[in-house]
Amino acid sequence: MDFSTITDENERKVAEFLDKIGFSFIESRSIFNKSEAEIAREIDLLFTFQNCLFIIEVSTVKSGHNFKIITFMYRWSKQKNFERLKEKHLAVSNNVMRIFFDLSKDTPENKSQDVEELTEDQGNMVIYRDVFEKLNSNDDIEQTIADFLGTDWFSNTEKFVE
Repeated sequence: MDFSTITDENERKVAEFLDKIGFSFIESRSIFNKSEAEIAREIDLLFTFQNCLFIIEVSTVKSGHNFKIITFMYRWSKQKNFERLKEKHLAVSNNVMRIFFDLSKDTPENKSQDVEELTEDQGNMVIYRDVFEKLNSNDDIEQTIADFLGTDWFSNTEKFVE
C-alpha cells in the first residue's frame, strides 16, 4: 500500500510497519467533531486486524509525553468518542485496542505510576522507540505479531458493544 499521502514521517513508518505485518489501513488523520463549533478529536492512524479496530497515536514530542499518553488512552476509552468514531466508520469492529507509539524515547526503567496504571487497562498499549525498532527490523511476520501483540492479545481488547 502507498502511504505517501501520510505527511508525518513517523506516522508513515508506523503505518508501513502495521501494513507489513498484515494490518488493514482505514484512515490517517481522522477528525471527529464534538460539536459544529469545536473540533474535538483526531486519530493519527486507524487500522483493523482480525476483527479488531486499532486506534493509533504516534508521538515524537519529548516534553509532556506522559500527559499525552494519559490523554490519548482516556479519550479513546470513552464510549461517546467510540460512538462518534462508529458514526464515521460504520463497519469498524466493536473490539478496540489503543496503541500509543512513543517514538521520543526508549522504554523507561521506571514509568510514572499514573501512566503505568492507565496503560495496563484493557485495550491499551504503549510501544516505545526501542521496541518499535526491534519489531520493525524483524522479517518473521508471525513472530513479530506475537512479540507486538502477545499471544492472547485479542482477549485483552476492550469491547464497547456486545
